[in-house]
Amino acid sequence: MSRIALFSLVFAAVALAQDTRPQFPKVPLADQIYPTPDGLPYQLYNASDPFIRGPQSGFNQCNSTTETQDSKCQTAIVNDITDFCLWGGIEPNQVVANIEGEMVAWCTKKGHGTRVMPADTIKAVQVLNAPGYVMITGVIDQSLLDLDPTDPGGEEDFGGQDLAGNPIGALVYSTHFSDNNNLAQIRRWTEFIGSGQFCMKICKGADSRADELCRHTLDRIGLAYNCPSKFTIGAGSPNGTFEVCDSADMTPPGVYTGADGVTSTYTQGPEGAPLNVPYTATAASSSNCQTFTSSAIYTDAPANTAAAGSGSAAASGASATAAASGSGSRAGSAGSSASRTGSSAGAGATGASQHSAAGTLHVSALAAVVGTFVATLMFA
Repeated sequence: MSRIALFSLVFAAVALAQDTRPQFPKVPLADQIYPTPDGLPYQLYNASDPFIRGPQSGFNQCNSTTETQDSKCQTAIVNDITDFCLWGGIEPNQVVANIEGEMVAWCTKKGHGTRVMPADTIKAVQVLNAPGYVMITGVIDQSLLDLDPTDPGGEEDFGGQDLAGNPIGALVYSTHFSDNNNLAQIRRWTEFIGSGQFCMKICKGADSRADELCRHTLDRIGLAYNCPSKFTIGAGSPNGTFEVCDSADMTPPGVYTGADGVTSTYTQGPEGAPLNVPYTATAASSSNCQTFTSSAIYTDAPANTAAAGSGSAAASGASATAAASGSGSRAGSAGSSASRTGSSAGAGATGASQHSAAGTLHVSALAAVVGTFVATLMFA
């Protein structure tokens, strides 16, 4: 074979070995508008919209036929202290960093076509009803949501590093902010879960104020700054607290007033860079708190069949204060709207579990071709 022909063969093989799919989906998740859960497509991102992290692993059409403890429903409902969903694992002992693009909905109530949280999952909850958002924080046995009990966790949100969201294609609905008390789409939302703590925050509307309150590019500084509440700052709060309060809006994550009286916005550095957060997180003022007992509000919970002693690594809110700090996405931000998802333990490895094998095949194929080419030149 002539060297010219060999060069042509190598370049053709290299082109085939590279992933030519676009990085971004055709329509970002933030612009996927489905006002109500009725008429949702089976998946927002299926194989007909190829992009590097896609397609979506779960589905959005969730109903009585999909309501099992193996459901891969990726449409979550967030209504009130008795009725809300969190993104959790697919199989036992998973780490958020490995599955943030594929996590599924676990809900406190039946009727949403999702998995249902087992008894004893939620150890404590505070719901803060603010003008611009509803924020649910608390203490959780994350092992009962199929997450590794020692996992420091990560962030899920409407952005994601490629604008497809984490989980990819995930949708959230709520009766909050709707005019008729029916379920309506929440287009700005964020969740943190890990180290035995959680936060689900849904924001009103899709304007600049909602973007500020549900900012999703500060994953590395964790729960205290993104979701300040009685469980996430200071010494935390003991298990057994279940309450709903009115609240003022928090200062948007990252916004602070310095000693000089100047208001500034903190920007998170790249993975591995020192955080150097220049302010201390504080919770917004709250009032009119109502207390509940878990036995009265989580009546749909199936029996907890987990082995004794397999509970969450954090038994109280105090042990997980700002649990999510100290990591972030190695993928980085894909533009101003993209998220550095993952709040800790390098939780930026989104897509690794879906696509690492494909990437390895591409690299292996390329290495084989280049090796053959070099050997041929050497012995030609």
